[in-house]
Amino acid sequence: MNKVTSEVLDEIVFKLLKEVHKLENRDMERFGLSWRDIHALKFLMKHSPCRVSDLANELNMPLFAVSRLLALMTEKGLVAKAKDEIDKRNTHLSLTPEGARIIKQVQAHHYHLFTTSLELLNENEASIMLSSMGNVGKLLETISAKKRTEAGIPRKEEIYAAEVVF
Repeated sequence: MNKVTSEVLDEIVFKLLKEVHKLENRDMERFGLSWRDIHALKFLMKHSPCRVSDLANELNMPLFAVSRLLALMTEKGLVAKAKDEIDKRNTHLSLTPEGARIIKQVQAHHYHLFTTSLELLNENEASIMLSSMGNVGKLLETISAKKRTEAGIPRKEEIYAAEVVF
């Protein structure tokens, strides 16, 4: 890897986070959803029905915070909650038709934003940009996993492995 100074890397990271923050603010204005909300809805789109603890683990949030988030999302009609018929302690979550409609709008909006921007590049540059974006995602996942490990927080795989089914 090329030698990069702390100052240069700091500036790159700052610009990236600043632009991500702007994009999140635009989404909040347009859809009334934070990126945490969008993350939750996208997870539910792929994993409905799921338990509250599954969503808390995915969002890396404590259960009480996810409960507050879910209260707002159910109030907006985006998420439905149902008690487990066998184990009443468990609540199952699913995306409502309105939640699915909104998340599809968000996805279409993001697709449009990025594809129209990528069209300004030639095919090779667009390919490199998409690959780089994927690599940035992998890098951030690695950093996040390292921070969780350093803090003594188990990885998802460890939590799932530790679950006991009665």
